[in-house]
Amino acid sequence: DLSWWVETILNQTTQTAPRVHSISWGSPEDDFDEKLLRRWNFEFLKLALLGHSVIVASGDHGADNSGWFHCQKFRVQFPASSPYVTAVGGTALLDYDNHKNETAWEYSGGGFSRYFDRPPYQKKAVSEYLNAAKNKLPPSQYYNLRGRAVPDVSAVSTQYQVLMQGFWANVSGTSAAAPLWAGMMANSRTRGFLNPWLYSLPSIGRDIMTGYNVGGRACAKGFPATVGYDAVTGLGVPNQTLLILWEASHRRFHGSTKVRVD
Repeated sequence: DLSWWVETILNQTTQTAPRVHSISWGSPEDDFDEKLLRRWNFEFLKLALLGHSVIVASGDHGADNSGWFHCQKFRVQFPASSPYVTAVGGTALLDYDNHKNETAWEYSGGGFSRYFDRPPYQKKAVSEYLNAAKNKLPPSQYYNLRGRAVPDVSAVSTQYQVLMQGFWANVSGTSAAAPLWAGMMANSRTRGFLNPWLYSLPSIGRDIMTGYNVGGRACAKGFPATVGYDAVTGLGVPNQTLLILWEASHRRFHGSTKVRVD
């Protein structure tokens, strides 16, 4: 239960209580009652206001068409669709010896929420995306053009080596990309709700400009990756050295790295 989880975090008052949290779980928004979604979203708002960073996997079903035999409305996953979390999509390396050959992972969860409006911090980036990619986007009747866009950022989501019951195996998914981001932010000095800060930066690392996510079942394609923000890989993949430089700049001019809710 997400409400119990949030309450447990909020009840931890010690100085050593964790401030960065990773969630590798989710389900299409339509799977939940709307009142429950909004209640859980309010819990994430509490965490953001109190200085917690919540990093959430965007899902592994691409744009996730809801139809079986015909292309119908796309679905994003919750809690990644909450405006008060940082949603992490996926990329794939085409050449593991050359990181420059990186593209959008076709199963990266991405799209637009049907329940939550687009937050102010991402309006400019998403508007530019919708305009630049208008000839490549799927038909607009399949998604909410005014909704909160997912994901915010991304990371490599394929071919992770995982030890399971004594055996090594290769696994893929944004469930691996989210804790990668969380671990990186836990090792930084930036705390609190990250999205307004991330969207204000000139760059977070490397922009992913190629590939699509799948539409699912009867849909040909989902959303395209483009220059700048896109609904497959978000703002791109991180360069920790660059983010540390932006942190230092933020402290120099603002005196604090605590990020507030927009």
